[in-house]
Amino acid sequence: MLAFIGIVIYGFLAVLCWNVATKRGRNGFGWFFLALFITPIAVLILLLLLGPTETKRTEQIVEEETLRKAVREGNTEYLTKRQKKHQQQAEKEITGFFPPIFYVFLFFVIVGAFMVLGR
Repeated sequence: MLAFIGIVIYGFLAVLCWNVATKRGRNGFGWFFLALFITPIAVLILLLLLGPTETKRTEQIVEEETLRKAVREGNTEYLTKRQKKHQQQAEKEITGFFPPIFYVFLFFVIVGAFMVLGR
């Protein structure tokens, strides 16, 4: 039973690596499997040390500069569009938090739980 709980925690940490990687502009699928083969905690530390990709940083800088310019010029149209965009992203993050591999993992966790409890 203890081994089963350890596997579940290991899997959830690997899924967390997927989410952190995608939010930082990296390939979540690859980092997920790297976390499975190495260890999720080491991969999370590596992701935090690496930070976002250069492309992701550039996108953030461009967005911040555009926002500053809109605020200085009083461009309310851009600000309302940006607010709607961020609301949509927040809704997407809430509903699409878990990657598809998580649901496969969850299926195996449930099957494993029934096998462990059925003994």
